[in-house]
Amino acid sequence: MKKYSYELKLKVVNDYLNHHSTFKSLSEKYNLSGPSNPRTWVNLYQMFGKDGLKEPEKQSVFPVQFKLDVLRYRETTRLSYQKTADAFGIRFGSTVRDWHKTVQTEGVEALTETKGRTPVAEIERREKEKEKLKNEKLKDFDAKRFAKLERENELLRLELAYLKKLETFQDKRLPEKNKQKRRTYFSMKDSN
Repeated sequence: MKKYSYELKLKVVNDYLNHHSTFKSLSEKYNLSGPSNPRTWVNLYQMFGKDGLKEPEKQSVFPVQFKLDVLRYRETTRLSYQKTADAFGIRFGSTVRDWHKTVQTEGVEALTETKGRTPVAEIERREKEKEKLKNEKLKDFDAKRFAKLERENELLRLELAYLKKLETFQDKRLPEKNKQKRRTYFSMKDSN
């Protein structure tokens, strides 16, 4: 993400407020990456004054209960992320959006995690947990599939055994039938 100087931000905000320019025209005029930059800067200026345009010296750390209160407020009022952030004096709506996503994907417990880059060990641990869960589901699926295949195999064995018995039974009866046919044939021949 490209960084812009405090002076440029202030110039863009003043230009917007004094000349009623559009965010898009300001982006083009000052060669900015998009209209969201001027929009954000004007919003920060209106909320926090000139200090809102300065880069914060350190990242804000919010308690978990505060984060939950913000999310509850947003849910009940149905305001946008930015308007919710404004109501609580949070610089960026994306902060509220990130909290919302975190709660949806990882649960409330994940809000307690500190900001910053996640340690590699933690990332690896999460990956292993996901892999383990995936393997357990796969094992459960495989076990069910295996049981189904074993049952199918047993039924096929029974069917094969039945067919073999039927075949041997028919083979035993066949010679008797042939003998009877021969007897009948010969007895008819003799009677003529």
